[in-house]
Amino acid sequence: MDVLSNVTVSLPHSRAGRTSHISLTGSLSILFGCIVLLSLSSTAIGEDRVSESISLQTEIVTIPKAIEYGTLQYPRRALSKGEEGWVYLNFFVDTDGNPYQISVADRSGSPLFEAAAIKALKGTTFQPAVYNGRKIDHEHYMQYTFIMEDKRALYADSFRRRFYEVVNSISSKTKTKAEDGLEILRERRRTLHEDAMYWTAKYYFDQEWGTVSAQLNSVSRAIGHDKARRFMDANLLQKLLWSKLLLQLRQKKYVSALTTLDRFDELNGVDDTLRQQAAKYRTAIDELRYSTKTILVSGSLSSKGAWSHELIRNRFSVADVKGSIGEFNLTCQRDRLRFEYEPDLEYSFNDSSGTCRVSVTGDPGTSFSFIQR
Repeated sequence: MDVLSNVTVSLPHSRAGRTSHISLTGSLSILFGCIVLLSLSSTAIGEDRVSESISLQTEIVTIPKAIEYGTLQYPRRALSKGEEGWVYLNFFVDTDGNPYQISVADRSGSPLFEAAAIKALKGTTFQPAVYNGRKIDHEHYMQYTFIMEDKRALYADSFRRRFYEVVNSISSKTKTKAEDGLEILRERRRTLHEDAMYWTAKYYFDQEWGTVSAQLNSVSRAIGHDKARRFMDANLLQKLLWSKLLLQLRQKKYVSALTTLDRFDELNGVDDTLRQQAAKYRTAIDELRYSTKTILVSGSLSSKGAWSHELIRNRFSVADVKGSIGEFNLTCQRDRLRFEYEPDLEYSFNDSSGTCRVSVTGDPGTSFSFIQR
């Protein structure tokens, strides 16, 4: 389970009478961790696991901490156009405190923001992670947010009118009109608030005509930058966070759901009944982590031949494969491993590498049952 903490660095930047604000966000975690092993599996799908004596020792790891930030510059072209955005970077920090394997997990706004964020990260020095008294490589992330503080409006009047037109089209179930309006919003968005409202409208659209995965993607992007600056109306933010939580639970993304619950707990003005329900969800997830109940998720490889899922247990397998699976990529906070898929095997790991996510690759359209025990 990740325990998030925000670290914000403000860097003023002036050009042509504008003042910009750049911030970045990091994380803190309480971790477990892993070494992958292979073992034969004989437990049928849907059955309880045979009770075993398993010793799980929780370790508190000191994760990487930035001690000297690289220079972060607002791209001039984006600034001149009044564009805002954010970039979410995943990377590892080695034992010397240097970031490596940098990848863009997500972003909004101009592609110019990606280059600026990566350049700043490459110039950043970290205090390396420490586990059991020794320095280790460790996964980390940074979110860089590019904001112009002195903008007169969070979004243009024309954008606001178009947003409500799209919402009305969705309410009246006029799909084609709603699609056309969404495309206009997508092209016209410039500020972070406009980006958030575009994805809010897209979420409403996906509720009517999209998949559960599309709904989760849209609502996540709508509130993706909110930790850096709370643009959104408090009631709307609460509703969207709650919707995101329910979608994560529906897709059995329990690790992400715990992070959403952490964020929900930080909100003010939440009804006591809703807080009590949130506490029940947290308890249920914690109980599920160590229960003997099998967690079964239906998987299907995308058109690019990939599928991924976060792990809340330290054992997994696949069954009922229709198609072809090539390999697994196990990405943890302190380890990465790639290995070929072997039918009829259960994969297990101890808890020394932190929270893990498994990616499955193979032929597009391949379906299967993904099992956590």
